[in-house]
Amino acid sequence: MDTLKKQFSIILIALLVVGSVAATGILITANSKEAGLNDVAFYAYHENKLSVAEHLYLSALAENPEYQVARYNLATLYFEEKRFDDAIAQLAILEKQDPANPHYHYDLAVNLVENIRQNSKGLDQFDRALAEYREADKLSPGFGHVTENIAVLEKIKADYNIQ
Repeated sequence: MDTLKKQFSIILIALLVVGSVAATGILITANSKEAGLNDVAFYAYHENKLSVAEHLYLSALAENPEYQVARYNLATLYFEEKRFDDAIAQLAILEKQDPANPHYHYDLAVNLVENIRQNSKGLDQFDRALAEYREADKLSPGFGHVTENIAVLEKIKADYNIQ
């Protein structure tokens, strides 16, 4: 029964978000169900209704697991909530879907580093983060702060003799 109550609450909050979006005069003109779910999730996210946004992003992905916009938005939400393992999982899927996208490699590296910093995750993620930054730089030289981030990680690796 608790699951049913939770689902009902999420649907009710989603309807309230849609109502508040409609009240502002913002028009959602999604061309697919997953895009519509993503759009409503995006507004819920910006209204700080993170559990609703997560549920809607997951619903969009249930409709279409290949829908990269919802998956990327979900990874962003997880990063904001400091749920780095969840963000890493979503970004790894995105990387497989579009290995030539430097954003996915860069953001995966950022999440790996934050996971090490904030959650004392293993150093195996350190080398993976460095590899992801290098891949982002290879795909788009100078992307974001990739050059600086690579230099910082290489210095840490040398200073602390990380193998």
